[in-house]
Amino acid sequence: MYLHTQIQYFINQLHVGSIIPLKSNYYMMKRLFLLICIIVSCGLLSGQVLLQNIDNAHVSKVISLDADATGSLVISGGIDNRSHLWDAGVGQKIKSFSDSEGYPAVIFSSDGKRFITSSFSGKTIVWDTDTKKPLLMLKGNTADIQTLAFNPSNNNVAGGATDGKIIVWDQSGKVLANYIGHNSEVKKIFYNPQGTRLITASAAEVKIWDGNSFNMIKTINPDSKSVRAINVSYNQDLAVIVTGKRTIEIWNTQSYLKESDLPGTGHDIISVEFSSDDKYVAAGGEDGSLSIINLLTKEITKEIPDAHEAGLAELKFTEDGSKLITGGYDGRIRIWNLSGLDIQASLAWQRSQNLYAQSQPQNQEDKQYRGDMLKGLGVSYSASDLQFGNYYALIIGIDNYSEQWSPLKNAVSDAKAINQILRSRYKFDNIKELYNEQATRLNIIKELEWLVENVQPTDNLLIYYSGHGEFNQALNKGYWVPVDAKAASTSYYISNSDIQTFLGGIKSKHTLLISDACFSGDIFRGSTVSIPFEESDKYYARVNSVSSRKALTSGGIEPVLDGGREGHSVFAYYLLKALDSNSRQYFDASQLFDNIKIPVINNSDQSPQFNAIKNAGDEGGQFIFLKK
Repeated sequence: MYLHTQIQYFINQLHVGSIIPLKSNYYMMKRLFLLICIIVSCGLLSGQVLLQNIDNAHVSKVISLDADATGSLVISGGIDNRSHLWDAGVGQKIKSFSDSEGYPAVIFSSDGKRFITSSFSGKTIVWDTDTKKPLLMLKGNTADIQTLAFNPSNNNVAGGATDGKIIVWDQSGKVLANYIGHNSEVKKIFYNPQGTRLITASAAEVKIWDGNSFNMIKTINPDSKSVRAINVSYNQDLAVIVTGKRTIEIWNTQSYLKESDLPGTGHDIISVEFSSDDKYVAAGGEDGSLSIINLLTKEITKEIPDAHEAGLAELKFTEDGSKLITGGYDGRIRIWNLSGLDIQASLAWQRSQNLYAQSQPQNQEDKQYRGDMLKGLGVSYSASDLQFGNYYALIIGIDNYSEQWSPLKNAVSDAKAINQILRSRYKFDNIKELYNEQATRLNIIKELEWLVENVQPTDNLLIYYSGHGEFNQALNKGYWVPVDAKAASTSYYISNSDIQTFLGGIKSKHTLLISDACFSGDIFRGSTVSIPFEESDKYYARVNSVSSRKALTSGGIEPVLDGGREGHSVFAYYLLKALDSNSRQYFDASQLFDNIKIPVINNSDQSPQFNAIKNAGDEGGQFIFLKK
């Protein structure tokens, strides 16, 4: 029996205190006090509270589960041929749905206004959350849909079927795509946080698809050839994959590389889930255990061995960061408050609630942004506090390759055009240039060393590189190729890790690396967080006050085009267009990326990337282009 149940028993006894002797009443109060102390101390020590326990939620196994953003509503599916909508606050059913077979997939839309149930009988139905009435049935495939995902950008729906097909519907139920995605049943399907990529998994592989054209981009094949469980992060292009019974890996779905291994939990894992701030991964065990792993320290932070009496198959962190909801093979649903972990809301939820603009105190010294993932930075927020140091740039462009490397046509013209637009349109105090024969390995390193010696802590630095890039599969590392590289040997190159070291050593307030080269996305390794954009002077003051080390690349770990439009590569063309058409006084790197991302993707086979450079000194700020 749970302790809170015992407390309720004693309270009930006290309510009939008139028939209990005074001395007995005293000892009952004493026992009640001791029990409360036990619960309080356990809560303080473990940081976990069982908010709600729904026994017998299903007659047998819970096999699907989702919640709205705050966890006030929960939808569940079981193999008992039932799906239930729950009021999670009181643990009561609001509505039940039945079918001739079980419900392998249930899901809420991003705004919580709709939810979908899919049964093994082949019925996939969209429901209105307020009226609890069906809106439409999603058709187009004869096999059962056993996994579902809403696109966060447009509320299109993607489904994975037992025959290996992937189906995408728009909001009206029109089929946008229907194709064979895997040779075996699709176990899981997800959209990335931006809705630009679709991630699907079978029992043996993970595939990445373009979210608009539905063309396959990449297949991820874990060494084990096994995908026991998978989930994607709320805020970043990351996936957590269980590749063996007790093996958990973090993969980057932009670079397609494994980033890290997580520690074993001592249990056979059947479910995983990122926390809403991507700081933790929850792992559900076949034995009903629950483990919480810190992604930064790679340590198990919390463990509840008996979270369920049978397999913990379903996990859901709410987007506001307040709850973790679990469903088990024991037929139970449990709702946990892991308050000791200080989990923050997802960035999408923060933006939707305008958390960064609400509740601003009147006193300047008391200003604090609610829900801030980078709190405690001591940032001033008034527009008058915007102060900029000197602006430096290093521009590198190479066409005239020889020996092993074929000449390029547009790299130098791209670099010179960037140089021209920076000089004419934006504040830049010192621009250094290396073109063709000037851009030797020695000269590039000398210029980087000069920046280390001369750039000051209040200054801003932009580095632009346009030339060949190389990726060494055996070393799992990317490189710049200087003009004097005579052979396909890493001894002639400059590695991304060396560049990362220089960027960490240059003392600038903000550094932005723009790289238009093959395999340039290798510069991103590890999970990072940045302050979400909002159009206000307070935002610019905020991101200017904390340092940044970010990179904007023309692609991931993939070849990129030299040719393109009007004598420039596709990436450079839209980069120049965005810089030239900007009319804002302040224009930060994240806005620049938002301006070029979609046109580059739609007009090439490459996917530009923008992120912080891990372990180089980024604190969440942004490089700001200051218009003349």
